[in-house]
Amino acid sequence: MAECVGYARLFAFIFGLFGLLFIVIATPTHHWFTFQSKANFLTYGGIWENCKQYANGVYSCLPLPTTDWLNCVKAFLIISIILYLMVVLYLIVLVWGRGLAIRFIGIDLLLAAMFALIAMSVYTAKYKMQPGYNYGWSYTLGWLGTVFTAISGICCFFADVDYEPM
Repeated sequence: MAECVGYARLFAFIFGLFGLLFIVIATPTHHWFTFQSKANFLTYGGIWENCKQYANGVYSCLPLPTTDWLNCVKAFLIISIILYLMVVLYLIVLVWGRGLAIRFIGIDLLLAAMFALIAMSVYTAKYKMQPGYNYGWSYTLGWLGTVFTAISGICCFFADVDYEPM
């Protein structure tokens, strides 16, 4: 049993680390969608701005107009990152030897995953993909971060099992 708990803690750490990394990278970047035009320019954008890059390497970016659904996506991703910061603070307290349960980290991670899931779902439902447009790597990282965060939260519940060594 002790070996299973050790693996659960390891998986919770690894998936949590990559989940945090992916969500933090996806939120500010502007490669949520891409479009390669036949007129020799690349259009890409995210939740903050849209950019256009020409064949000569020159690019320009403009802020997106404010919409309710886009503000919702931004807010829920930021809340998810704040919940991750709470996990980091909780882990610092655990290092100091306080007798705190790992299941609270699991609850926090599941909440972070839920908020990221809401953000990613709203973006997927509301962003109207035009013909020729594709989802970009930022969008993919957002979804991977959401899934990894949920897996990490679930692993925390298995890592919090009390066991007695044989």
